[in-house]
Amino acid sequence: MKKVLVTGGGGFVGSAIVRSLLKLDCQVFVAGRNSYPRIEEIGATCLQGNISDRDFTMQICDGIDTVFHTAAKAGIWGRWQEYNSTNIIGT
Repeated sequence: MKKVLVTGGGGFVGSAIVRSLLKLDCQVFVAGRNSYPRIEEIGATCLQGNISDRDFTMQICDGIDTVFHTAAKAGIWGRWQEYNSTNIIGT
């Protein structure tokens, strides 16, 4: 069974990928800022943390076959540091 990590798997695009992967009988892990009960209910495992934290990211990628990176700080309002942390450093 393939082990797949979806960053941002609680969002619109990420959750669609999670549902598709579960239908393909993949073991799916979702990394995000929050836990997502609706995603866990359908069979994925949520890993809560910050993808700009190198140690967290290295830990959650250990043993993973494929990563779908859909995490991002979206919108047009907010501090530059938040966008930089998630969208640049996290990527």
